[in-house]
Amino acid sequence: MQMLLVILAALSGGVLLASLAWPLAMQYRLFRHKLQRVDAIRAQPRYRKTDSFLDQAEKKTLDSLRQMVGSGLSVYPKVRLGSILRLKSGQESANLELAAYVRQQIVDFVVCDTLTQQPVLVVMLRNNTNASAQTLLARETLDDLLQTAGMPVLPIARQHAPGSIQVAQSLQVALSTFMKQQADAA
Repeated sequence: MQMLLVILAALSGGVLLASLAWPLAMQYRLFRHKLQRVDAIRAQPRYRKTDSFLDQAEKKTLDSLRQMVGSGLSVYPKVRLGSILRLKSGQESANLELAAYVRQQIVDFVVCDTLTQQPVLVVMLRNNTNASAQTLLARETLDDLLQTAGMPVLPIARQHAPGSIQVAQSLQVALSTFMKQQADAA
């Protein structure tokens, strides 16, 4: 009888150990499965290189602007606003939201003096169709910021050919203002 009790105790101990070990074994299997999924996701490239830095309208506009500005000026695409505008000393900590906006915003093109690399003009491609209220507000904020900084803005509608006479005339007016400022400074 005692032998039977020892066998029953051993069996019940084994069952108890199995019942305690089963959830741990299942958690381990689940953890390994999740780890394998994470490794599979990490193995896949998250990004790929774009086919082109500029879209078709941007390419045409860049080519057209480079032809129109001549040799004394350079045109740069997709420039960070923080590269052409600086907040006055001590103003960044006073207005963190504006400082973040300036650091993150990108303008389509910047025309700079070739020798000094001084920004002369900002050229923005504008999609005039279906502009939401939020888009119009963002556009107005950017225009106000550039105007306050004394940076002229030349908006170009994406729908118009960038080499059009109207764009060339607008560019000429904006650049003549810069040339006058340069002559006055000299």
